[in-house]
Amino acid sequence: MKNDDGKTSIWSYADNPDDMAVATLKREECMFCRSKLLDAREIVDKQKGRILKPDQTHDLEADNTGVGLCGRCGWWTAYRYEKMRTGDLESTVREYGSYGVLKNLSLADLSIPIEEVRDYLTARYQSRNEIHPRLFEETVATVFKDLGYSVEVTAYSGDGGIDVILSKSSERVGVQVKRYQDAIEAEQIRSFIGALVIGDYTRGIYVTTSHFRKGAKETAEKGASIRGGGIPIELIDAPRFYEALGIAQSTLERSASEWLAFVKPLLKLFDEHSFLESYYTH
Repeated sequence: MKNDDGKTSIWSYADNPDDMAVATLKREECMFCRSKLLDAREIVDKQKGRILKPDQTHDLEADNTGVGLCGRCGWWTAYRYEKMRTGDLESTVREYGSYGVLKNLSLADLSIPIEEVRDYLTARYQSRNEIHPRLFEETVATVFKDLGYSVEVTAYSGDGGIDVILSKSSERVGVQVKRYQDAIEAEQIRSFIGALVIGDYTRGIYVTTSHFRKGAKETAEKGASIRGGGIPIELIDAPRFYEALGIAQSTLERSASEWLAFVKPLLKLFDEHSFLESYYTH
């Protein structure tokens, strides 16, 4: 899925101006993941061909365009205020806008770019159990990579219970990734401990889209305390992985200024009215 400029995106464009509210178009917080929006504004005096300061937007024939872009999931909103003189004493104001509408993404499709998968999970994490298991493994790997690890995704079959291998300094970490709706049981942790021992890992991380039963947590604690050969295991359930995903997403570079130039021609006229200059200035 790519926009007209070749950029990948999980967002399409709202094209029903009658339903747009200025409050939505001028939001400062993402309506999906609640992150603060990156801001870019372009205010141009058409008559003089120069950039205006915000306190100069009362000038006639001004074009004020603003874009808010979510640095985590990529949701955006854009608003354009255009004021034009239509006569000696009369001016017209036109307001344009649009915002990102989430596309219906099939997370079972292995061809979807990982960056789109990550954006989509950030915006709609309740869809995490729809993701293809292999795609989830690759997504988890990229999250850890952005958090500073060297990563290796193992073969999809015959991996011995280890899906991702992480390296940092002297650490060699075995990661098991389980896209699972049911709770993780103690027996699954015991099997994971065996894979860590056989693979000679320094520690383990178990990532799931669900949660861990009490017995699973206790088994992980016992595995770490075995005298002379314990292996620390970190358990990452659905809420904790979403938190890690959000941290990784915040390291991405997104340019609100680039989006401003891209979306400006696509904005839809949703309000237009005329007024007398003598009335406006008093």
